[in-house]
Amino acid sequence: MNVTLEKRLDLVRDLFLFCVFTGFSFQDMKNLTRDSMQVFFDGKPWIITRRQKTSVSSNVPLMDIPLKIIEKYEGLVKGEKLLPVPGYTSLQSGIKRVATAAGIIRNVKRADTKAGPL
Repeated sequence: MNVTLEKRLDLVRDLFLFCVFTGFSFQDMKNLTRDSMQVFFDGKPWIITRRQKTSVSSNVPLMDIPLKIIEKYEGLVKGEKLLPVPGYTSLQSGIKRVATAAGIIRNVKRADTKAGPL
């Protein structure tokens, strides 16, 4: 989280951390709109949406880190999207660069490959 990166890799790290702290997949994160973020019964911000792959309802409380990431990119996103999510290939390539900058020497691959999850 705290590694110093080139400015263009900040977004990649932030989106990766958003997924880590919310449990959303890349596609679910990409599909989020401003309407997905709501104040729930406890008076705190939540993301209320349906997962793309399963259509299962998903109610996720926003902890400090994902909330700060949303606030950081507020106003920089076109349309109703919640976050400025680039294409999957671009994001995957960026994650490899972030891992290298962080000193992670393991081969970073998709979780559904034989290498297994990170």
